[in-house]
Amino acid sequence: VDDTGGTTPLGGLSGDNPDECTGVLSLGQYNLLVEKGLMKPYNGTKFATAAERYEAGWAFNRDTSRWVKSLKLGGTGTAAERDAAEYERLKAAMEVLQAKVPVLSMCRKEMHREEAMRREEEQKSLEREAELLKRHQSEEKLRINLETELKRQNQKMSTLPAAEMLMLFDTNTYLHHLNIVRDHLQWLAQQRETRAANRKEGEEEDIPSLIAG
Repeated sequence: VDDTGGTTPLGGLSGDNPDECTGVLSLGQYNLLVEKGLMKPYNGTKFATAAERYEAGWAFNRDTSRWVKSLKLGGTGTAAERDAAEYERLKAAMEVLQAKVPVLSMCRKEMHREEAMRREEEQKSLEREAELLKRHQSEEKLRINLETELKRQNQKMSTLPAAEMLMLFDTNTYLHHLNIVRDHLQWLAQQRETRAANRKEGEEEDIPSLIAG
């Protein structure tokens, strides 16, 4: 509805032919179109009937299907009366707007409060993410250091002599290997003594044969 307050002369064509009823309608044309079923009956809220709305200075524009502020057909209102009516209309509109100011202010405060809460929550979320990232980086650094140390130890072990490698085993294993080495050395010593004794006996047997010859 065009509630700008501008005045529009009543237009349309007079007569009883509905097809000729165009533009801004008079009350008679409006009722004629409703009776013919060419327009829906009036169902406004500010006025009980279309006649009351026309009486208040409104008219229906069939071309735009909107109510517009218009001079009453054959009205005798003076410019001063129209100005006074317009003043009252604007005054009423201003009162409505003033009544909405506290509600709008409250809504604005609530919006600011919610925005502040949202920003605070975002800041906390960013701080939590930063803390998790810092912890992850610390754990990752520790893992890398451990892996590096293990690799270094493995490389060191791979280059140790056999005697030093034995020291890395537990006590039982170390003693077991010592026993094996000791037994092997004893066997080698016995073999060497046996071979030496055999050589000595062979030399003693060869001396008489050399003399006889």
